[in-house]
Amino acid sequence: MIKTILSILIILYSISYSQNISEKDYKGMTWRQLGPYRAGWATMSAGVKGSLNTFYFGSAGGGLWKTTDAGRTWQALMQHQESSSIGALAVAPSNSNIL
Repeated sequence: MIKTILSILIILYSISYSQNISEKDYKGMTWRQLGPYRAGWATMSAGVKGSLNTFYFGSAGGGLWKTTDAGRTWQALMQHQESSSIGALAVAPSNSNIL
């Protein structure tokens, strides 16, 4: 019973002090493409521990991609290899250049 009352009080407190964001605050925002255009979807992605801007993703159409600027630009890592879709991806804890 006490947990229920505390939960209700926490919810009411958070609602009463939450921010109201008006439409003018986000009206100038637009959607943009992040990452390479692969006409579909990524099957797997992984980040590099300790590097907030470095990520890898394996694509459904084949290939492996890397970004070091949080997705602004991407480099193809397997552009000269024949590959099928990437279904699993992991960064080695001992060396972030080993996948």
